[in-house]
Amino acid sequence: MEDFAALGGITIKITPESLPESVVERLQVLADQNEPIELEFEGGLADEIR
Repeated sequence: MEDFAALGGITIKITPESLPESVVERLQVLADQNEPIELEFEGGLADEIR
């Protein structure tokens, strides 16, 4: 669906409030089971964002 929307210039934004509670709970369980990801940005646009 996201690929289809991208073809038409449509942006789909999903917020936790728009998802069923069961989906939010499952995502939280998955997040809690995994280590946080640390990212390092070097050069280019990433430096401008910081």
